[in-house]
Amino acid sequence: MADYDKIKHLPDFTIIGHMTPKASGINLIAKAGTSHPIQAQGWNAFKQN
Repeated sequence: MADYDKIKHLPDFTIIGHMTPKASGINLIAKAGTSHPIQAQGWNAFKQN
């Protein structure tokens, strides 16, 4: 977190995410600070309907 605080206001960087402990799970954090669990679902481009 200390490195984030160093770069978060630099104009040449765009923060797109950060790592958390594995026990925290995989979550999307919204601008409002709310946490939403997400799960990889994959994609099959060749699937027949």
